[in-house]
Amino acid sequence: MGILETMRLAIDGIWLNKMRSLLTMLGIIIGTATIILVVAVGMGSKKSVDNQFSSMSVTTIYVMVGSPGSNIQSKLSAKDVDVIKGNCPSVATVAPLLSGKAAVSSGSTSDQVSIVGVASEFKDQTNLTFSSGDFFSTDNLANKEKVVILGADVANTLWGSATGDYTGQIININRQKYTVIGVINRVGSTVGNTDIDGSVFIPYNTAERYILGTTATPRLTIQAKDVQSVNTATAEISQALRVAHKLRPDMSDDFLVRDAGKNLVAAQDTAHTMSILLIAVATIVLVVGGIGIMNVMLVSVRERTKEIGTRRALGARKKDILRQFLFEAVALSLLGGLLGLGFGEAVIPLLKYFKVETVRSLQGIVLALGFSGLVGIFFGFYPATKAANSKPIEALRYE
Repeated sequence: MGILETMRLAIDGIWLNKMRSLLTMLGIIIGTATIILVVAVGMGSKKSVDNQFSSMSVTTIYVMVGSPGSNIQSKLSAKDVDVIKGNCPSVATVAPLLSGKAAVSSGSTSDQVSIVGVASEFKDQTNLTFSSGDFFSTDNLANKEKVVILGADVANTLWGSATGDYTGQIININRQKYTVIGVINRVGSTVGNTDIDGSVFIPYNTAERYILGTTATPRLTIQAKDVQSVNTATAEISQALRVAHKLRPDMSDDFLVRDAGKNLVAAQDTAHTMSILLIAVATIVLVVGGIGIMNVMLVSVRERTKEIGTRRALGARKKDILRQFLFEAVALSLLGGLLGLGFGEAVIPLLKYFKVETVRSLQGIVLALGFSGLVGIFFGFYPATKAANSKPIEALRYE
């Protein structure tokens, strides 16, 4: 008996018991859909992590106020920029960053947004690009000029779009007039705890003098000379700041040093671990579905014992019977896989609606269908072998 005839008999066997076949495939459908969704969410998480860290280098180091368990008042200030420049040979650049909240308005539109005071190094440290205008000039920074750069969300809030050319527009910050000199392209994530899209950037000295005050505590953004220098630079920074802040050996740090590269690796590892965990859960669901297929195929073999005996008596070989029942099991599994694939792909847009980052991929489809096919072969082999090994005389006598 040819392969096409065997496949036709297998499909007929499934079609004659449509409801039972559908219930049998349910575990495969759920498992396959789960794999599709898990891979999509996993790749979406990786994309989200990559986006979050795309605007910073792995050589970036942050110094912030406070340290876990420390009750010491922090002495971190803009003066520490010179301390680090003078005592940390592994550091390439260092710049202070000052942030706070203020009311921003244009015409009748207003909002409470983050105001971030930055130095000249900020643009290169964050790899920012602009939809219009450019970064602050040396004169803007040195002369405490009232000029601003807007994040995409702020521009959208004030004027209904983030893509227009708003250079030269006047906005009010705490009822003081500032001139827009640039709008940053949408970043889509935070960079070192700074929401680029939802912030207004102004020269550091301007922020300190007119908006946030001299008592506000800055953060420091630092670039090591290269990736190999990050650990050395971190140690140098900690030592230099402890000396500058006059901390005794028995005292905790009054600052917190964070390496962006380690944060990136940790975030990627977490996303990868969650993906593996969820794929393992989906695999268990598929295995349970495979056990269901095996049970149903065993029942089918028993119900069709007389049919098997008749076919053997008429000259069907063991391999013909084996192939028919194995094809039937694989067809159930693959059909369930295709239905699960369709269901999973249909759910992906729904996840996006709920702001869950997902990425469709060929990898997920191949993985899901491959698993479902293997499950059909593995769990269908025993029932098929049992059917093929039936003795014709005993099968014909079976009631």
